Amino acid sequence: MGRKGEIQRPHYYLPGNVVDAAIRRMRWIFDEFDNKVVVSTSGGKDSTAILELAALVNNERGQPRGPLKAHFLDQEAEYGATVDYMRYLMNERDDVALSWYQVPFRLMNSTSFAEQWAHPWDPTPGVEWMRPKEPNSIHDNPFRDYRGQVVDRFKPMLACMTALNADHAHIAGLRVEESPTRRVLMTGNAGYKWVTWSSGSVALKRPWQFYPIYDWSHRDIWRSILERGWRYNAFYDVQFQRGTPLLAMRVSSFHHEQSMMVLDYLQEAEPDTWEAATRRLPGISTHSHVGKAIYTQYWQKLPYMFESWMEYLDHLLANLIPDPKDRAKFRKMQSRAEHQLPHVPRREIARYTVRCVLFNDVDGSNMHAWADAQYYPVRQRYWEDWKRENIALGQYSEAEEIGRAL
Repeated sequence: MGRKGEIQRPHYYLPGNVVDAAIRRMRWIFDEFDNKVVVSTSGGKDSTAILELAALVNNERGQPRGPLKAHFLDQEAEYGATVDYMRYLMNERDDVALSWYQVPFRLMNSTSFAEQWAHPWDPTPGVEWMRPKEPNSIHDNPFRDYRGQVVDRFKPMLACMTALNADHAHIAGLRVEESPTRRVLMTGNAGYKWVTWSSGSVALKRPWQFYPIYDWSHRDIWRSILERGWRYNAFYDVQFQRGTPLLAMRVSSFHHEQSMMVLDYLQEAEPDTWEAATRRLPGISTHSHVGKAIYTQYWQKLPYMFESWMEYLDHLLANLIPDPKDRAKFRKMQSRAEHQLPHVPRREIARYTVRCVLFNDVDGSNMHAWADAQYYPVRQRYWEDWKRENIALGQYSEAEEIGRAL
């Protein structure tokens, strides 16, 4: 029996383990695409695991099409440990052929409200990059859209990178543990030959992508790294030493809205990276001083001078976000959540929107992840209990829901 007398869903266990299953999937992909495979790597633990598994299969076949193809889009604001790992792949691995893109593009900079765009590898004369480009990397942007215009945003550029090898199978390290949406998509939607852990479209000319470790947990990743002796990004060691929860560890650009907590100790962990970042990116130094308060105080406890989270949100939007278009995005983010999550109190949606504003998360990646989690039955029951308890204590009233987006 489950919670409050509910009958729990039975669990079914398959023979073998996730590593053997992933290797079988990888071999099948190599067979299906005549050994034409390319791996997307970021220096993160998931892409490390997927690259090593693909290299294992390619090597056991005698590298019929040469070293394993891989590509990496350098965001300039990378940890020194990430750069070291990529140099290892490019210069020390004979079984990997890495295409390292160090090309100009635009990227959101969540550490600054005044200058929200970072410009990695900006070619403007006089601009001092965080570090010199690698001599054997790709320096000119080869990506164009259907009109022939230069593509200069991160996700569209990744799509263009896959299109350069349209006849290849593209391997990425996405896992269902990271997102409820991924769980639904990679276990319920059929893709290539009815494989759910794939995406792509022949009709839309989108190359096929596969996620052979979709069912791995983070524990599976780290156990495989340890037992098989795979080299990995050493910045994970820094985060572990600082007490970062395993599921919260990230090695993406440190001005990303989900990575900025690292700025609390980047100066200590990588002094050279810190010095280069403060010269290159506006808002980095300021955020390192006030960031900890944002994470622990300003969105968890309502400041005493405001009567409600809605009032506090209005104040922040009016005084912290200079661009009217960005203010409209945050308002839309709030109203969408109010409409999609009728069981969540409006004040809690406003509180989480405050978090997004303080993190300068204009694209709403934090909101999307939080909202996805609220769909789970256990979270819906939580909010039902929360309402009953707070109504009994006189701390919540249905009148608070007046004005909610329907």
